[in-house]
Amino acid sequence: MFLGHFGLGFGAKKAAPTVSLGALFLACQLANVFGPPPTSVNAIGWAAQAMWLLVIWGYWIDRHRTASS
Repeated sequence: MFLGHFGLGFGAKKAAPTVSLGALFLACQLANVFGPPPTSVNAIGWAAQAMWLLVIWGYWIDRHRTASS
């Protein structure tokens, strides 16, 4: 979720180039603080387990990259 919010900030920078990147990051992080509460404890558990997919994806990318010359 943390990285996703930074991704939203970078995407918003392209749409609104006059706004500072720090302000966009802050606005995206505040959406996490003031957003709706989780629907259940199971939703929190599934979200935590799904974050491991990001780790596996990063490992796969690292294993399949080639050296640039």
